Amino acid sequence: MATKPLLVKRHGKIEEFDERKLYASVYSAALNAHLGEQAAEGVADKTVRSIKKQISKKTHVTSSDLKTLVVEELGGEENDIAYLYRHHLDLC
Repeated sequence: MATKPLLVKRHGKIEEFDERKLYASVYSAALNAHLGEQAAEGVADKTVRSIKKQISKKTHVTSSDLKTLVVEELGGEENDIAYLYRHHLDLC
């Protein structure tokens, strides 16, 4: 069984990658981009699956690198969601 990579946060705190937190933040950004609940769930699910695949072989990933991967994944078709995800800490 593969272990989850460790997430290195901005101030050096280290915790296990939690896909539920990632899902919740992408879902929230999608809702704020005026997607309906079902569409937001689809975007969040697709994004989390892709990110998990991309980081599956890593032992560590920084929160900055994770944010970049998510924004790249959402870019293009989901540009509004990518923007809201990228800036969610600034908007809170």
